[in-house]
Amino acid sequence: MADEPPIKTVASRIVFQSRWTTLREDEIERPGGYGGSYAVIEKRRAALIIPWDGTHLHLVRQWRYPTAAWSTEFPQGTLNGPVGATSQPDEDEAPEIVARTELKEELGFTAGSLEQIGTLAFAPGISNQYCDVFLATDLEHGEQELEPEEQGLLTHVPTTPLEFVELMATGQITDSATMAAWAMLQQHGLPGPL
Repeated sequence: MADEPPIKTVASRIVFQSRWTTLREDEIERPGGYGGSYAVIEKRRAALIIPWDGTHLHLVRQWRYPTAAWSTEFPQGTLNGPVGATSQPDEDEAPEIVARTELKEELGFTAGSLEQIGTLAFAPGISNQYCDVFLATDLEHGEQELEPEEQGLLTHVPTTPLEFVELMATGQITDSATMAAWAMLQQHGLPGPL
């Protein structure tokens, strides 16, 4: 039996909507009858992929508009609505489909083996988005299939595990999902010799 949520939603309205994001504002009642409001960023379920070829982890360096900075991270994302859509699709795709699509788009790789090793909540204080974390091995190289919005904004960064640790230690990796996925990978272990 699930616990009763301690915060009750009294009313809800959509403030903004696009093919990538919905911003919802809820009128809420907290325990003790205290009212208030809460803004929630709704996003589709994402996948983060840790591509490992036995020697290198394969990351991307991507321009992130909200932080106005380049970010070195594991490939990750969602499958969005079609170009020109005014809202996100109603249903999420199967996590493995999202992972395989993102891996092909961002790096041009096809994975012979794709194993889910965990799930993350990206920013549970402001968003409902979850992310499934996959270890991709038996990689087959191909051509990137970047979406038009990603052209010129993403490059491939092959990195050894020791180089990855150095990138984190020097602040060159700041993406929280990438660092959390690295922690999951430490628990799971990398296949093959390091």
